[in-house]
Amino acid sequence: MMRAWSLVTVIADRTSTNASDRVFRVRLNLKAGAYDKNKIYRLVIANDTDVPEEAEFHIDIAFADDFGFDL
Repeated sequence: MMRAWSLVTVIADRTSTNASDRVFRVRLNLKAGAYDKNKIYRLVIANDTDVPEEAEFHIDIAFADDFGFDL
């Protein structure tokens, strides 16, 4: 089984009372490979205290490097 991911650690330690100041933006890059657009993939978000949250999604790559586009 090929993994589409690697572990990314984000230190989300902002303490502002303003929620918009506590927003973190993270860019995730898929590893090169073939992905099944019908398969359900999961993004798992976890910390040391709460139950991990999962977000389900599909990967449907419309174009690949074979078309000369630099993705």
